[in-house]
Amino acid sequence: MVVRRALVELALRAYPRYFRDAYRSQILNDVEEGNARPFPAALNLFCSGLNMRCDLFFRDCAYAVRRLSKMPSLVAIVSLTFALGIGANVAVFSILNTVLLKPLPYPNIDRLVVFRVRNAHQPGIGGSLSVPEVNDFSTQSRTLEFVAASSPDGATLTSAGKPRALLGYDITPPYFSALGVRPQLGRFFTESDERKGAAPVIISDGLWRSAFAADARVIGQTLRLDDLSYTIVGVAPPGLRVPDAQRGTLVPADYWLVQPDRAPPRQRGAVYLGVIAALTPHASIDTANAELRLISQRLQQRYPEFESGVQYFVKPLAQTVFGGISAALWTLFAAVVAILVITCANVASMLLATASTRDREFAVRSALGASRRSLAEQLLIETGVLALLGGALGVGLAYGVLAVLRPALSILPHVEGLRIDSSSLLFALGAVLTCTFVSGLWPVAAVRYGDLHATLKAAGRSGGPATGSRLRGGLVVSEIAVALALVVLSGLIVRSYFALVNSDLGVRPRGVVVTGIMGLPEHRYGSLGARAAFEERLLQHLHAIPGADAAALAVSYPLSNMLMQFQIDIAGRKFAQGEEPSLFANTVSPQYFRALGIPVLRGRAFSDDDTGGSRPVAIVNQEFARLYGKDGNALGMRIRTPGWNGTRPETRTIVGIAANERTNLQEAPRGEFYVPARQGPPNFVEAIVRSSSLPAAALGAAIRGAVAQTDARLAPPETHTFGELIARNSQQARSIATLLASLALLALLLALFGIFGVVSYSVNQRYGEIGVRSALGAHSAIVLADVVLRALKITITGSAIGLVLAALAARAAGSQLYRISPLDPLTFGSVVALIVICAALAALLPALRAMRIEPAAALRYE
Repeated sequence: MVVRRALVELALRAYPRYFRDAYRSQILNDVEEGNARPFPAALNLFCSGLNMRCDLFFRDCAYAVRRLSKMPSLVAIVSLTFALGIGANVAVFSILNTVLLKPLPYPNIDRLVVFRVRNAHQPGIGGSLSVPEVNDFSTQSRTLEFVAASSPDGATLTSAGKPRALLGYDITPPYFSALGVRPQLGRFFTESDERKGAAPVIISDGLWRSAFAADARVIGQTLRLDDLSYTIVGVAPPGLRVPDAQRGTLVPADYWLVQPDRAPPRQRGAVYLGVIAALTPHASIDTANAELRLISQRLQQRYPEFESGVQYFVKPLAQTVFGGISAALWTLFAAVVAILVITCANVASMLLATASTRDREFAVRSALGASRRSLAEQLLIETGVLALLGGALGVGLAYGVLAVLRPALSILPHVEGLRIDSSSLLFALGAVLTCTFVSGLWPVAAVRYGDLHATLKAAGRSGGPATGSRLRGGLVVSEIAVALALVVLSGLIVRSYFALVNSDLGVRPRGVVVTGIMGLPEHRYGSLGARAAFEERLLQHLHAIPGADAAALAVSYPLSNMLMQFQIDIAGRKFAQGEEPSLFANTVSPQYFRALGIPVLRGRAFSDDDTGGSRPVAIVNQEFARLYGKDGNALGMRIRTPGWNGTRPETRTIVGIAANERTNLQEAPRGEFYVPARQGPPNFVEAIVRSSSLPAAALGAAIRGAVAQTDARLAPPETHTFGELIARNSQQARSIATLLASLALLALLLALFGIFGVVSYSVNQRYGEIGVRSALGAHSAIVLADVVLRALKITITGSAIGLVLAALAARAAGSQLYRISPLDPLTFGSVVALIVICAALAALLPALRAMRIEPAAALRYE
């Protein structure tokens, strides 16, 4: 009997409370007198209760829809407000979910790590290792497996149609095993592929489809790169992006070649490999780094010339890939959550104004027996209907926003999978429920219940309850505070972006067009003489372009993403082991400085007389002269530069000091030296041409024509202006700044709409009071000032709170700012002034309406 009663009591919880209170004893008696078994009886009661609740819920929904259908203006305004807030949240959540929350497309992503290098004698953290160092960690580490190296490679596809430039990677055999991926066709590399004479290649799914028409018999066929034949042994899975361990990004590749495992001692200082590995099953990042510290110490003792002060460690691949974008995306997500808060406050303010006109309705319903809970549920259901309509519109808006933003977001990791999926729809449903309760509970708290006499007595009087007015004022204060914080943060990010793109690169970019890297095939340009002849012919064709003012070839230029760094010796100077100068190096033709507009401050530029048979010379930049020159003058100093790319080490005399150029937008200039191309022709070059008369498109076409004239078997290079390079290098910052500025504008408009609504409602509530004051002789200007000052009082209160929020938000986002202080007074002052001015303008229309109130009409209304 006790079990039966307990089950029945539990099942009765499914019924509405008023029903339980009225019929509990009768139901218990009926169940106890019946012969039904306890569990079926309780289940039947539970199902009946749920059915009753659902019936009541749908009846309330039907009533809410009928009531709202009579107020199309309110429905349109509230639904659109919800749509803006929910749509922005769904769009940004979809980006966050695709880029950050979803794991990278590797089965063992939790175990994948990348190598990093810290040198006690040099600033910053590097990501490049040499071949011997890769071998050291492969053989000595017990916490890492599949230690694999890669380096970027470029080649020209010459096996079909016109020459086509491809991006590839030279990798060691464990590379794909570290990633944990399987080939779509064939196999990946094995150690036997490293033997001399083997020429295997793995191609991407895209190259397989474009060059081989997705032929399943492609394995064993020949791929010709730079007129050399390679045997296809495998096809990578579709959509595969591989990690560029040096830069910490994911990149698409067209092909992969095996890099032979060679490690002569002289290569230990040649650091050009990005390295990834997988943690062994029972290892962690901490244990791996503890082991790497021990290995680093052994290498320092054994190879002090190269390894002194060098410490190797690993970082999770996901952290490396997302490190630069994670904080920015979370900042965006915090911004859209703030938008949702403002949206809810705005809607709550509108619903408060509407609910205050329903006091008589609720008082009558309460007098007829409706409970406070049932009335509150009715209000929440009405809010829920509006939120659901707004959510549906918001999801559609998010679809459109993502379609527009997709090109701007292309730089983000694996953003190609960006879409509104089930997770985004679930998030949208959560946003709808949040909006329902956050917006709906305010009018529930403000509505008066039960006192029918007082309510009917107050009906028709102006003024209304003070509780609702205070709540609306408080909501608008919160809107202004959040909006100000968001606008300040947006202002800081936007100013930081403009400071970034207007950074002085040390060049005069107007009229300059540059190319990407043009690699010279080893079998045709393996000797220094062959390279020198090619570069001389190419320069002749570039100089012959009609309208070309200057033309040059170089290994690198600002924003080219091609950096080489070498340790050098300075004659007559002694440095502690491991503290030798480590400088950026560039190989350039004579007109390099003229073509880029970089002034040679002292000495001379290179000339046609600086050839392989003349005295070895070099030019250094101002930073080198400041660090190592006597009183900032390095002319005449002699430096020992290492050999690379087939050249031998040389002792060079410094004949010029050039102004600093910057390798990228964010880093300050570092020490750099230049050597003449004719004294060491490189096996890859980039062209730079300046013209004051030719448009960029025509100059780019002429450069590609010059390359084709020089060697028709080379793929035509991409050409860019410096404006395009700056846009490409700042694309991520531009996308974040644009999104955040758009959200800040939306927040400001919503807050101003809230101010307008509160002031308008206040004027309506004070209609009689203003009429009486006007009848007693109050000047219209005084009425105007009174209304505006009340709005400004709310605005200033919200601004004071918003300044605190803005300071906290700016400090949290400080790492994303470039040359802008998180507490920049100009930004803070400008935003506060903007908010106050806009608030005054938003209050002006209701204030002008208050000025025109006729005393007699107001008294009749009262």
